[in-house]
Amino acid sequence: MSFYLHDSYTLLLIFCISYFALLHFFDKNRIPLLIEYFLNQKYAVIYHRQDSMIFQFFTSINILIIISILSSFYFSQFDEDMSFLTLLYIAALLFLFFIVKILITYALASIFEILDEAKKYYYGYCSSLFMIATLFCPIILLISYLNTGTYLNNYNIYLFYSAVLIYCILQIILFKRLNAFKIKFLFYIILYLCSLELLPYLALWKTLTTLI
Repeated sequence: MSFYLHDSYTLLLIFCISYFALLHFFDKNRIPLLIEYFLNQKYAVIYHRQDSMIFQFFTSINILIIISILSSFYFSQFDEDMSFLTLLYIAALLFLFFIVKILITYALASIFEILDEAKKYYYGYCSSLFMIATLFCPIILLISYLNTGTYLNNYNIYLFYSAVLIYCILQIILFKRLNAFKIKFLFYIILYLCSLELLPYLALWKTLTTLI
């Protein structure tokens, strides 16, 4: 994985670690509440409505970096010499995917007049991604530089699958909190799974595999 040897990879990780350090310095309760997102919705309820645009911007960059690195771990098994430029391509596609996903979410919510549910979903979805980034950032840092990167080469794919598993669990929890499993919402949940999960992710995977 030549992207791992690129100095910019190190700079990206330094940015992420610095971001979390500053976040903890200014608000010592945010990260613990975020980690508790498995158990309750306090983080989404307390923070999303008061977060500034600047905070959301840097948080989005942080999430994009971590998720892109985790995704690159999967594709590196097909291309051992994957370059840092390919990592940037992955990040660009993931960013585009996120924007399209949110736009479709609100478009469907407008059609079916469930904007409040869409807003709650957006908050929960962003919290889930932020939690994954928070959990895996220190792990990525450790395996990247311990034992001269041997752990990165041996266990990177397991990190990717772990992130996917946690994401799926968090989505199920989110649906449950939105009462999406009730009979009257089954149509919406089926529509969501088809239009915002299965087909888009398959399209994203196909695009990335073609690119790599």
